[in-house]
Amino acid sequence: MSRRWFMAAWLAVALAGFCGGCGKDPTFADDYERGKFLQEHGRFRQVLAAFHDYDLMWPDSKLRPMVFLRIGECHEALAENDKALAAYTMAIALDPENVGVYAYENKTKLRQRLGQAGGKGK
Repeated sequence: MSRRWFMAAWLAVALAGFCGGCGKDPTFADDYERGKFLQEHGRFRQVLAAFHDYDLMWPDSKLRPMVFLRIGECHEALAENDKALAAYTMAIALDPENVGVYAYENKTKLRQRLGQAGGKGK
């Protein structure tokens, strides 16, 4: 099996555990920590592939806003600013009062940095 399929399956299991409630499944914390590890250690392409696959597999998931927030963070870390802004915009549209608040903050900060640097993505 491909590494991308494995990451998508791992993410689906981790997020399914989240839907059932944090702490109920003792493996959820391990899965969450692995995901954090990937993102914290700069393995953004792997995280992006897994989140994009998750979004394709579970288009009606209540976790979509969080998925798009994380996608935005990964794109931002890779200096893919237009993609980051688009992902933050999607997170805001999907859940403006919860996850969207964090996405709006990230989007605003990115726009400010781009404006100061004269970059794209305004």
